[in-house]
Order: sequence, then structure tokens, then C-alpha cells
Amino acid sequence: MDEINIGVERAIERDVKRCRYAVVRCDRTHGADGFYSVGMCASFGRPELLLFGLPAEQALDLMYAVAWRYAKGERFDDGVVVENLLPLRVTMKHVDIATTARWAPYALSFCRARTLVPAFTQLVIADASGRFPWDAAYAGRTGAARPWPSEDHVYALPDAAVLAALTARGAGIAMSA
Repeated sequence: MDEINIGVERAIERDVKRCRYAVVRCDRTHGADGFYSVGMCASFGRPELLLFGLPAEQALDLMYAVAWRYAKGERFDDGVVVENLLPLRVTMKHVDIATTARWAPYALSFCRARTLVPAFTQLVIADASGRFPWDAAYAGRTGAARPWPSEDHVYALPDAAVLAALTARGAGIAMSA
């Protein structure tokens, strides 16, 4: 790692020590704007989070809300809709480690330095009709080629109607169930 990366890693470690987790922006060179967590595995025994396609303010609010619920001891099963996070349906899908390295390098480094087995889950938001990207009639299917964390699923960005609804409602993110 070069000096800049060591500095970033130290800053993340300070945030995790102070707040129990940190949220980091994904490297945009991979083609998608997103965020991931560092410290969820160590602090809460839960998977690190990945989230793509939301504006920064809503993305951070959503990740903070999940962290809050992790801190309260909640568990979210793979593929089960998480209630009361947004006015829209949200689920979490397991993301394999092999394809996560390019998206969340600091989370992997943080876990491995503490001899933790890293695990990752992606927050996936349904379209305005409540369908997820793997549903046949999903509104966000545009055919645009974008890189996604897992080859197992096609995780599309939320469609324009979803983004407009989140922005208009101030995301409506709930910190408690």
C-alpha cells in the first residue's frame, strides 16, 4: 500500500474505534457509485454492508439505520425483506468474497488484520412497484452494462421513480423497527 492508502486505513480504524463502524465510498474506477461499511463484522458480528445507486445522503442514512439495528442485536436473513427501513422494500443479499475485493478493500483488510472471516451483504432496494432486480418485471432493468458485486444476481440501480420518491420523502429512513 502507498502512503495515501495507509492514511485512509488509519482514519477508518480511528472511526471504527470511536463509532464501532465506518462507511467508505467505493472506488469509482470500477464504474458504479456505492458505499460499504467497515467494522460491522468486528463490532456486531454481522456482515459488512454494500450499497449502490443511491445519492450519498440517502445511502449514508440507510447504512446508519442498518448499523443502528445491528447494534440493537437484530439479524437480517439473506433475501428476506427488511421492514421499516424505507418507504420502499429493502432486502439484503449475500455477496461472495471473491468479487468483493475490488469494491470493499478496506473492509477486507480490517477483518483479516483481526483474524475475522469477512462476510458481505448488499442492500437491495425494490422498484416503485415493490419488485427486486431478480424479479422478471423489475422496472429498473435498462440493459445498461454495469459492474455488480456478485455474478450470482443482477443488482440494478434504483430506477428514477424510486430515487425521486426517496429524495422527496427525505428517504423516510427509520432507525428502529
